Amino acid sequence: MALAIAILWQVSVGGVVDAKEHISGVDELPPNHIARRNFLTQKKKPKV
Repeated sequence: MALAIAILWQVSVGGVVDAKEHISGVDELPPNHIARRNFLTQKKKPKV
């Protein structure tokens, strides 16, 4: 029982921390970063 309560508390505290964390985006990456290039080429390709 104590283990279950500890797990629930840990998950709830972790959820609060995740909610307060800044969400980064592609705009914050350096201009030549591979993720930025993939994102830009993915936007240009039409979906099938």
